[in-house]
Amino acid sequence: MIMKTILTLILLCALLPQFALAQKAYDAVHYLGKQDGQIFRLTLGNGYLAASKIKLLPANGKPIIFNPDSAIPDDKDQLTFHAKGHTDYLIMNNMKESYDSSPETMVGRYWSGQRWAAVEFVLGR
Repeated sequence: MIMKTILTLILLCALLPQFALAQKAYDAVHYLGKQDGQIFRLTLGNGYLAASKIKLLPANGKPIIFNPDSAIPDDKDQLTFHAKGHTDYLIMNNMKESYDSSPETMVGRYWSGQRWAAVEFVLGR
């Protein structure tokens, strides 16, 4: 019985590093956008769009986090982002599930509850 326990522990110790070294399935790519004095930060989950998010940093108040409605873009390569408890939302254009090379800029439309505004996101350096 003791020998079985020791062998089990040795086996577990040998296998644990393999689980810890697993590769991430996507790259987080960061973009910055400004519109009417508001700052938007896009984190693009390149390879896994469900990990993407857009953070609106208002001049005063708490940041608002917009999450994608789905993990894949629609048939027009658009992806909609909503924030919990807010009527505001964003529609991002030319979205792909994965990019070979991250685009320098990305464009979206922001609905503030009153009007549409274009937002250009620039790749962070």
